[in-house]
Amino acid sequence: MKRADTPWGALELMRAPAPTPSRYPRSYDSAGRCLVWKPTEAFLSFRLACDIEDLRRPVPSVLFRRYRTQNRSDFLIRWTRTEVFAKLFRVPLLIWLSAHGLEDPGVYSPRPFGLLTLEWEGKIISLGYDTRHIHESPRRRYR
Repeated sequence: MKRADTPWGALELMRAPAPTPSRYPRSYDSAGRCLVWKPTEAFLSFRLACDIEDLRRPVPSVLFRRYRTQNRSDFLIRWTRTEVFAKLFRVPLLIWLSAHGLEDPGVYSPRPFGLLTLEWEGKIISLGYDTRHIHESPRRRYR
């Protein structure tokens, strides 16, 4: 397991499956490694999401053409940020992409949010929080 500290809390990268409690956001890369974000106390009451992509994995040329970029790093930054927003706002990724593409997701948010994107261990990682939605269990939502 690898660990890094960020201003928003600790990141842990491990082989899947992750043995940590499910209260922490997690995401899996293309090789099956699991990123777990253990946020600082200040973030625990908000809805949280994270995404991870491997910089070494090739991006299909059709995606470069569709989203008008040739830079792998730029594409993966935009992709991880978009995935985080789709998770935060509970919109299926394909629906988000058909409506907004990979434009900066922040322009579509009518409410306060935070987004942090960084490169670590050959990965692009995005972390996000939505301040208006206190984290809730999916089971509670449908009762």
